Amino acid sequence: MNAYEITVITLAILVTPVMFWMLGKEFRKHKSNTPSSNF
Repeated sequence: MNAYEITVITLAILVTPVMFWMLGKEFRKHKSNTPSSNF
């Protein structure tokens, strides 16, 4: 493994939880904006 691969893997490990957190926040925001929907 070279430095580029290590950098990409480290960025992926750091960015993935942030992406899930942002997606979850957006999902909850949309869910609270539309209480009549079952989603």
